[in-house]
Amino acid sequence: MQKSIFPFKPKYLNRTSCLVSLIKRFSDDTRLTASRASATTYRGPCVVGGWIKAARHQRKFSFINIIDGLSKRDLQIVAPASLISDVSGLRVGASIKVEGMLVDSPAKGQCVELQADKIDLLGQNDDTYPFVSNTHAYSPDYIRQYLHLRSKKPEFSAMLRLRSKCRQLIHKYFAENDFVQIDTPILTTNDCEGAGETFSVGSLMQNRTKQSFFGETGVNLTVSGQLHLEASNSGIAKVYTFGPAFRADNAVDTTHLAEFYMIEGEIAFINGLEDLLECVEDLTKYVAKSITENEQEDIEALSSGSTGCEQHDITRCINNKFHRITYTEAIKLLESASEDFSFKPKYGEDIRREHEKYILKVHDSVPVFITDWPKKLKPFYMYVNEDGETVSCMDLIVPGPGELVGGSVRENRHGVLKKSLEDADMLESCQWYLDIRQYGSVPHAGFGMGFERFLQFLFGIKQIRDTLPFPRYANNCRL
Repeated sequence: MQKSIFPFKPKYLNRTSCLVSLIKRFSDDTRLTASRASATTYRGPCVVGGWIKAARHQRKFSFINIIDGLSKRDLQIVAPASLISDVSGLRVGASIKVEGMLVDSPAKGQCVELQADKIDLLGQNDDTYPFVSNTHAYSPDYIRQYLHLRSKKPEFSAMLRLRSKCRQLIHKYFAENDFVQIDTPILTTNDCEGAGETFSVGSLMQNRTKQSFFGETGVNLTVSGQLHLEASNSGIAKVYTFGPAFRADNAVDTTHLAEFYMIEGEIAFINGLEDLLECVEDLTKYVAKSITENEQEDIEALSSGSTGCEQHDITRCINNKFHRITYTEAIKLLESASEDFSFKPKYGEDIRREHEKYILKVHDSVPVFITDWPKKLKPFYMYVNEDGETVSCMDLIVPGPGELVGGSVRENRHGVLKKSLEDADMLESCQWYLDIRQYGSVPHAGFGMGFERFLQFLFGIKQIRDTLPFPRYANNCRL
């Protein structure tokens, strides 16, 4: 008979009894995370690991608070002085493993504490640790110097948890609304926006052989998955992608990155631009409402830290319908304003950040869709309106980062799109894109939302570089 792989002998050698035994074995395990231990109703022996958040050493006892980054909560360890031969190693940022008894705590503000029987110092810390003080308010600029360590800061680990939760909610929204996720390529020969802000791709082999690795010229990192997503949308009515995008934008400010994540959706059989606006508004409110209702603990941790957050009333955005104005109406509004703008608003020119702020102020800080822009300001793929001068498109501007979403009804008329591609000198490289309009084309529309800007909007984060662990931007690609 084959020897059992289990370290115990089950009563019956069948799958059901072995599974029951395994479940019992793991349910009896006393290993807990610090986050779970601080919130559990379990009382008894356990083993917990974590990083020291704070430590107070008295004559008879040491009180050590540990965290594990899985939540804002910490766990207090109470250790008799006899258990610790050298307290100098138990300092902020050091990692320990503790064995002891989880008991009800008599102290205010905590339900449970761990009375230690054994403490193992796993990883020491010294005076060179950049966040050695747990009381000093380090500036965001200072923290940003240590990208490889800033997940140890409670406010930044809260940011990363919120980022993860928002990502999950976005996928959940699309799944609940029957969208199919598509993995669009990162390497491409297309420049979706046509602005030339692409990173070209080569290889070491190419440098040696002088031949292109792909057998193509002009392979770039993607600036958007839109064109490939439209190809999938020609056979699947609702599709989306959520992945990285890269733009060689020299802007060094609070809202631009060279590498960022894009949420992009495409919808076939659309009735018009309003259908697209409703989808974008619904997605935005779905995530905002859920995250504010269920993740208040991490939102408070993020706001209370030194992350440079600006508080704004997100409930105004959740509870009010987003405003809709045309580009022409927006220009007239700006021209009639008494504000002293640095850039004078003018029809045919882009709407600047200072203009966006004014438009939002006039609309009580509720997000605004600006629709029907001049054709010359937008890319080739947008549906040309009957006036021949404007396109059926929108930009969504929100408090904080300003422009959050761009989208449009896509040009589905073969002849009109061909002319636009010829005018942009892109007909040869985008012949495949034109083909989509030749074989069963339907009215369709789509949008792209910058994920990091979305996080800025939701949580009032001033600097976009503080919304992801390793930001890349002009003159910076550290680590």
